[in-house]
Amino acid sequence: MISGVSVVGETIAMAVLALLLVFFFLRDSDKAAGTLRALAPRGSADTLEAMARRAFHAVEGFMRGTTFIALIDALCITVGLLVLDVPGAAGLGALVFVGAYIPYLGAFISGAVAVLVALADRGFVIALWALGWCSPFRCWRGMCSSR
Repeated sequence: MISGVSVVGETIAMAVLALLLVFFFLRDSDKAAGTLRALAPRGSADTLEAMARRAFHAVEGFMRGTTFIALIDALCITVGLLVLDVPGAAGLGALVFVGAYIPYLGAFISGAVAVLVALADRGFVIALWALGWCSPFRCWRGMCSSR
């Protein structure tokens, strides 16, 4: 039991740390590229800086795309949970948004939490409706992310 809680805690900590690092890398990419250039050997400084800038642009595009998809996903699921009168719909929507940044498991776990909250508070039928509402957006997110 303790090891399971430890794994969950470590996973959450790594996800938060990754989000913070990506934010600061994207915000300070020019400073980071300049620092790399200063630390590089003389002959490879230009190449290293060009590679760093390309990497930053790739990460920036990925994060913008993920954020856009996560926002649409979270808004649609929040509206569905509000219509179904599931308590904490806004918080569950925020969980769905954050879960979109965790590869593979984030979308599944955040959707499962929303369905379990609906099951615990509103019963089996509403939980099935919540599952039916969340599933198409999960599939849509998978189709958008695979491109």
